[in-house]
This record gives sequence, structure tokens and C-alpha cells, in this order.
Amino acid sequence: ERERIISIYRKAGAVHGEIAQVRLADQRLGEVSIWSSTLNLSGEAAVVWAFLDLTEELNAKRELGELNASLEARVQQRSAALEQANRDLSDALDTLKRTKNELISAEKMASLGSLVAGIAHELNTPIGNSLLAASSLADHVKEFDAVVAGGAMKRSDFNRFLVDIAMASNLVVGSLHKAASLIASFKQVAVDQTSDQRRRFDLEHVLRDTLATYAPRLRRANCRIELGVTGTIELDSYPGSLGQVINNLINNALFHAFDGHAAAAITIAAHKGEDGMVTLDFADNGAGMSQDVLKRVFDPFFTTKMGQGGTGLGMSIVYNIVTGMLGGKIDVTSEPGQGTVVHLNIPPVAPRRDVAAIKGDTDPKIAA
Repeated sequence: ERERIISIYRKAGAVHGEIAQVRLADQRLGEVSIWSSTLNLSGEAAVVWAFLDLTEELNAKRELGELNASLEARVQQRSAALEQANRDLSDALDTLKRTKNELISAEKMASLGSLVAGIAHELNTPIGNSLLAASSLADHVKEFDAVVAGGAMKRSDFNRFLVDIAMASNLVVGSLHKAASLIASFKQVAVDQTSDQRRRFDLEHVLRDTLATYAPRLRRANCRIELGVTGTIELDSYPGSLGQVINNLINNALFHAFDGHAAAAITIAAHKGEDGMVTLDFADNGAGMSQDVLKRVFDPFFTTKMGQGGTGLGMSIVYNIVTGMLGGKIDVTSEPGQGTVVHLNIPPVAPRRDVAAIKGDTDPKIAA
């Protein structure tokens, strides 16, 4: 180092802030900044050398640089870990959305299964009556043929035959008319529930058609249901979506509310307010809910009967349909042992919306 500094001095005539390693007074290696200046003292040239100890300052700078490098490496590691965590979270979210959509489809198929079961059960009576009447009619025709063939036909026999034929025919016609009416209503419900068609409809008619599909299940559950619609309420909306809301509310009540309940009852009441909004209250006299459960009633995948067939999506789907497709509001009031009331408030004219966006990629609402 001495030779390097002297070489610099000889070439430049001075040294200005050169850094060099030196042995300090305590025998440690240190670093100093060296400066030189030439003075004229009493006619003689003299060189003044100055040494500034930079050991601690340079050591601190090196330590700071090493610390910065270490921090930068740690930040890069953390950033990489965070990016991986974000990718994992995004993948998990995509999986959750796919699972949610699959479960929603499964619930719609289960609803259609209930619809088919309801159709079969409700059609059994009129078709059975028609079959019985047709069989009776065939027997009467055979008897009449026998009487005619025997040549002992009386006016009284003929008149009795006409009466029997008329009764059987009326029974067949009446039963088949009832079957046709049931099929028409079931067909409309099926079309509505499997499509997102918007149309004008009478609220009471749609509600009654929807409830008709649940009649067998309600009877098996010993559950009485009452429908009350004040006045004529016409909507320009999505009857299938509204029917799905009612389906989910009935399923939810039958699944959760009436365990061990001897006199189960559901009441659906609707009226149009002065502001033009349609209020629909769905009430049951079941077990009710605690406040902890009530706070999470719209949470996706939340169920009090996990492992017993509940998906925890029913009320979440209801919330999304009411607030999205139907453009309304929904809230729930309930207390343990006091039943539950679901309040719907929907406009008579639903908003024009992208059906696919509402039903396909809308995240379920989490209850506040």
C-alpha cells in the first residue's frame, strides 16, 4: 500500500483521498483516507500528510450492504412464496367455484327429481280413476252385448245401460281433464325451472303450480301449507328463478325446521305495497334458529346438518337469485322455538341483466 500511495504522489504531485489499508495503533488492520499537500517552509519544500481513519465507517457501509443484500434476498424469497400462495389460492378459488356450480346443478337436478315424483304421484289418482271407469265401461258393454244377444232386451235395461255409460264416461272425461290440467301446470313449472326465460306471469298461479309439485312430499311430512296472495299481482320477471327460491325455502324448512314436530305448517303470504314492490313472506312454525346460526344463514356451504345430506348452498342460492336475478332484497327473522320467517321484497319488473353472469360466476353472499 505504501508503494502504491508514493507512486500516486510522484505521478500526480499530491494524493487526494486515496483509501489504503494500514496497521492501526492497536495492531488491527484498518482503512484510512490519505491526503497530501506541499508547503514552503522557510524556503524549503515540505510535504504534509493527513490520514483520516475510515475503518468504522467503511465497516458499517459493508455491513449495511450485506444487510441490504440479505434483506433483498429474503424479500425475493417472501415474494416468491407469496406468489405461490396466491397461485394456490387462485386454484383453490377456481376449484371452489367449480364445486359450487356442480352442487348448484345437482340441487337443480334434485329439484327436478322432486318435480317428477310429484307429477307421478299427483297423476296417479286421475289416471287410476280413468282406468277404473274405463274397465267398468268395458264390463257394462259386455253385459249389454250379452243381453242384446239373448234377445231379452228391455227398455229399463237400455236406460240403465245409458246411465251407467254416462257415469263412467263423465268420470273418464273429468279425470282426464284433471290429468291434462296437472300436466299443463307441471310442464310450465318444468320449463320455468330448467330455463331462465323471462315472461309476464300471475304470481299466485306460479306459486300454486310450484306448490302442487310438493303436495305428495308435504303430505308425507304431515306438513300443512297455506298460500295467501292479496289481489292480482302480475310480474314481468323470471318465474323459474322465483320457483327455485320457493323450492329451496320449502326444502330448507322440511329438512331443518320440523324434526319431531307434530303439527308442521308453512305459510306463504304475498301483497303489493304502496311503493309498488311485492312483499312475499315465507313462514314456518318450526324449531327456529339461534342468533349464531341466523348470522350465517346465507353463508355458502354452511349447514347445521353436515353429513346428513345438507349441502349448505340452499339459502346461499336463494340470496343470489333474489338479489341478482329478481333484483330484490331478502332478510330472515327467527328465534329458537319460534319458527322462521323469510322476507322477500322484489320489484314487479325484474332488472334486465346478464343471466349467465348472475347464475354462473356470482360468488355466494356471506351474511353480515
